[in-house]
Amino acid sequence: MVMKILQDPEVGKPMRFDRKGTREIYIKPFRLSYIYDKNRDILIFLDFMSKLLMQKECNLGYPKVLNKTQETF
Repeated sequence: MVMKILQDPEVGKPMRFDRKGTREIYIKPFRLSYIYDKNRDILIFLDFMSKLLMQKECNLGYPKVLNKTQETF
């Protein structure tokens, strides 16, 4: 799947709102989040998430998605 992203960086689903500018691609059972900078022609892989892990964190009271200013302890 990473090769697919390298061949066509815009293959992932574009995100909206506070994650605008990033893309995600589903690699069962995970989601890979990344940024493609057209001007510099680079990919930056941001996160590798599991729905199961996100559900567990939600049940424990942790936020599902953290923005750049939030910290975890």
